[in-house]
Amino acid sequence: MNDDPNTSQHRQLVIGAGLRFGALIVTAVIGFFMTPFMVHHLGDKLFGLWALVGSFSGTYAILDLGLNDAVGRYVAKYIGKGDHKSVNVYVNTALVIYCVLGVAVILVATGLTLFASFFVNTPEDVSLVKVLILIVGIEFAISCPERALTGTMLAKLRYDLSATIPLGFQLVSPAMSGSAFLLGG
Repeated sequence: MNDDPNTSQHRQLVIGAGLRFGALIVTAVIGFFMTPFMVHHLGDKLFGLWALVGSFSGTYAILDLGLNDAVGRYVAKYIGKGDHKSVNVYVNTALVIYCVLGVAVILVATGLTLFASFFVNTPEDVSLVKVLILIVGIEFAISCPERALTGTMLAKLRYDLSATIPLGFQLVSPAMSGSAFLLGG
């Protein structure tokens, strides 16, 4: 067996690239099948609303403010120095910040549900709009702690692991959305 660390890192890089490409394919396939499902269950008007509400998740991503990259940089720096105490400080601090950010996003999403009646004209659609807003907020909040861990995995050159978590999220997210549509309507 070859114990060369460069071979191991090369293998992890290749696996990580393959998983990221796989995640891209999975996203395209899920979008291809979920779009007709969502249009059928929501109708044209509410599907457009779903797309609008979904764009909030992109807005939420701005709240990262480069923290994920900073975690990767400083964790790599202190791993290189062998300073495991500083590694733990950076990772734990990032986890706390991301958890607080996740709670803040859920609170903002909950607050936005109070304005759901401004987005639709019919009262029966208001409850669905509230659910859509909460789904987007909860999905983002769940991904927040993962961001600190992704930065750590990238610092350790574990591209294979850093690609696996988003792929899993891509598989779970449509199941959550689909079940909400089936239960809600």
